[in-house]
Amino acid sequence: MKHENYKITIMGASGVGKTTFLASYFHLASRLQRGTYPVSFKNTIFDKKIDNITRMAPDCTISEKTTERIDIVFGLDSLGMTIECTDIPGEFAQDMALWDERKILSDLKHADALLFFISTEDVMFGQDKIVEDNLVFATAISHLRKKGKAVPIWFLFTKGNKVLDVSLEELQSRLPALLKTARDTKHPVRAWKIDSVSEQMSLIASDQSQSKDIIDPMESLFEAMKNSAVLFRKKVRFRVSLFILLAVSFSLLGGWGFSLLGLKTERAVAVGPRLTYF
Repeated sequence: MKHENYKITIMGASGVGKTTFLASYFHLASRLQRGTYPVSFKNTIFDKKIDNITRMAPDCTISEKTTERIDIVFGLDSLGMTIECTDIPGEFAQDMALWDERKILSDLKHADALLFFISTEDVMFGQDKIVEDNLVFATAISHLRKKGKAVPIWFLFTKGNKVLDVSLEELQSRLPALLKTARDTKHPVRAWKIDSVSEQMSLIASDQSQSKDIIDPMESLFEAMKNSAVLFRKKVRFRVSLFILLAVSFSLLGGWGFSLLGLKTERAVAVGPRLTYF
């Protein structure tokens, strides 16, 4: 199957769990072949990070924070997709004055999907931090393409097991302005609540059901991106067909009009001026 290229831009505060989540997902989908859509890497830049995270995860000792931009390229053969996934460090995202210099604006304008990571702990207990994150995310959303292909926007609330008895609905209710900003774009919007990935990794190898919190958000995002591309192509084909139809119709009507005008001229010449005698 011929592959089409897609781009996912990932944003979230430093330490929220972006890189750990991605490494865990690729460990499951690529190495353990979990999920519906097996992953094949197009570059190996992420392999070492996957090794580090899966090695440390059983002891919950992950403390590494990403301090540089990571671009991961992988393929989904069953969907005919090659995806470039850009993990933007939290410190880079916070300094919006440097977005152009750090190519973040370009990442957003060319994104086929946005994946935002938000800490459940911050939502419940760190309102000052959440206000800052909301501004970053809302600004990022404002830079998405305004017309054409829909851009799925996924929100992942991480470390869900750190705050007991809080539902996804309650988490969303605490971010009304941000979610409204996303939904007002008319792009597809979904939210997920996931537990601490590092604490799940020790169970993943023996229990496939434990991997659903990691695999389901990503695979649903891939499906939304693919559907968006299909719908966009249909719209383009419809507009092209409509343009061709209008052009042909105008040509035919224009030719008929000129023929009619020519016929009237010929009749006028044949009849000639009428003479009046006194």
